[in-house]
Amino acid sequence: MITDETCGEEPHSDRAGKGLTFGVSHRANSAQDCCDKCKANARGCNSWTFCGYPVCWGLDTGWNHTFGEVQ
Repeated sequence: MITDETCGEEPHSDRAGKGLTFGVSHRANSAQDCCDKCKANARGCNSWTFCGYPVCWGLDTGWNHTFGEVQ
């Protein structure tokens, strides 16, 4: 596990929900940073996605998500 236990980390899972942000303009330095940003989000974030590889491809729009992108 990369994050603390309060983050509920599930590597390689897909929640298929609606993102509060789009990763191209919202980045984090690590999975823990991503989780912390989620917990601090005033809109009520309850799940997060972090790209920890050089390129993470997502089915959402065909965009090639890159390291640090979060949703």
